[in-house]
Amino acid sequence: MDILEESRDGIVVVAPRGRIDCNTSAHLERKLLALLEPASRGLVIDFTGVDYISSAGLRVMLVLAKRLRGGRGALVLCQLNDLIQDVFKMSGFNKVMAIVATRAEALAKLP
Repeated sequence: MDILEESRDGIVVVAPRGRIDCNTSAHLERKLLALLEPASRGLVIDFTGVDYISSAGLRVMLVLAKRLRGGRGALVLCQLNDLIQDVFKMSGFNKVMAIVATRAEALAKLP
């Protein structure tokens, strides 16, 4: 799994590529948790390059969302394909995480 990142004005945008599953989720989690400090305003995860997410990947998103609660920034997900959107809906995660269509919308949601 490749993980691209960019930072500006306290917002970190992360764009993983490939599958987020039991083989890749630990690497992604370490990377995302390391980015929390520089992401003072929030973190955007762009799913454009992600074609699959397992329960292990969902756990990473939940851990991240919990760490960002309490005024330490926000988590916004964007560019989810139909399959990944369905996974988030079936798990109920779409109710506890901000999910928008585009990166521009995700950036606009952050303070």
